[in-house]
Amino acid sequence: VDSIGKKCKFLDEAVAAFNLEKRVEVINGRAEEMGQLKQYREKFDVGTARAVGTLMLTMELVVPLLKVQGYFIAQKTHSRIKEEIEESKIIALALKLMSRQSKTFEIDGLKDNLLVTWQKTGITARTFPRSWKEIQADNKGL
Repeated sequence: VDSIGKKCKFLDEAVAAFNLEKRVEVINGRAEEMGQLKQYREKFDVGTARAVGTLMLTMELVVPLLKVQGYFIAQKTHSRIKEEIEESKIIALALKLMSRQSKTFEIDGLKDNLLVTWQKTGITARTFPRSWKEIQADNKGL
């Protein structure tokens, strides 16, 4: 899912090049809108996002798309993870997320990378995801 058409076009080409058409669907759209649509809401086993924003913001965008028992995986750095987890505790509870595990990994010699995993334990309230304007307003206060 990406709101930028150029990125989606590239991803469509990559999917075709690797013969993944039966397993991967690239969608040009906004996650906060898709999370309210029946054809996408609570349909996916795993969701992740990279370079979208804070953990709190990313949770709200991704989790409504996940099935109950699905997994949300966030890539973060060690330097801010404790703060971001603390900031996102209330929304994690509202989204019915249970923390599962963290795993450090290295990319190009950089060891500050971390994958943090949560599991969705219940149906997401219809109030999530909120509009982009509402989500941004909450994230600016941090």
